[in-house]
Amino acid sequence: MQIIIAMLVFSIIIFIHEFGHFIFARMNGIRVEEFAIGMGPKLFSKKKGDTLYSLRAFPIGGFCQMIGEDENSEDEDAFCNKGVFARFQVLFAGAFMNLVLGFVLLVIIGITTGYATLKVEKVLDNSKASVVGIQEGDTVIAINDVNLNSFSQIKNIMLFTERNDYKISLLRDGEIVDVPVEFKQNEQKMLGILSESKKDFLGSITNAFYSLIYLIELILLSLKYLFAKLLAFQSVSKEVAGPVGIIGAIGAQYSAGLKAGIEVAISNVLYLTALLSINLGVINLMPFPALDGGRIVMLAFEGIFKKPINPKVEGIIHLTGFVILMALMAAIVINDIVKLVM
Repeated sequence: MQIIIAMLVFSIIIFIHEFGHFIFARMNGIRVEEFAIGMGPKLFSKKKGDTLYSLRAFPIGGFCQMIGEDENSEDEDAFCNKGVFARFQVLFAGAFMNLVLGFVLLVIIGITTGYATLKVEKVLDNSKASVVGIQEGDTVIAINDVNLNSFSQIKNIMLFTERNDYKISLLRDGEIVDVPVEFKQNEQKMLGILSESKKDFLGSITNAFYSLIYLIELILLSLKYLFAKLLAFQSVSKEVAGPVGIIGAIGAQYSAGLKAGIEVAISNVLYLTALLSINLGVINLMPFPALDGGRIVMLAFEGIFKKPINPKVEGIIHLTGFVILMALMAAIVINDIVKLVM
């Protein structure tokens, strides 16, 4: 059951990404040769118009194959013969749709199970919050004079700032109270507060918007942290998870949620799906060869210098990037399996 749920999650995220490329290609008059979900041998295929729609054996990817995408073509409907802005739309659309999916899922979670507000519902015993005097009923409005819009922003500030001292601004009985909080070196930065949950449509939309922003920020900060460790030749095996690890995480979230009820289990899976979709969107826009972000950089050069990069040179650059990405993916999968066995 857990593997089926994980495969369904992967398939939805990939479908939305590739559908973004597909729909914007069609909107810009670009001919799509094949729209596929999954990789490997075809399980099912049907041609409609100029496009072959196919379902392939392995749900670990997918593609929207456009004519003239990786080679020159005389066809006026080819990707390579469209303007820079049209091609940018198509390349950007996959990641954009992943961000939209993440946002929509966050809204659904907020409407159905509620979203975390900035109001403190409970202060955990023996926590940092209880020591410094944060009280139930307080509303956290700022940290170090940075105004807060989402509960998740508190975690980001605590996790990704190098300082250990914070000024927590609280709204208490209509007055602003500033509370100093200081963590020891290597102490886990947790306040120990539980937020009040709320359910309403407009609030869910607002909270989803800010949560999307801070999840993107969290992903970027995490990537910065991982690259810094890699450049310092430090191990990142514990921090990195690939398909095998993600399947395990989805299954764990579903199983943990079932203990509290099916609604919580579904909510957990939806949240993880939102996070994975946003993560895919952000990573795909990284300016690395073979990723959409790398292709967008090439388009930017073409737009600035009014001359396309030599297709052979661009092909070599993207092939090199693809080989590196596949090698990295293989290493991550092996790492997943090692962690699973151990």
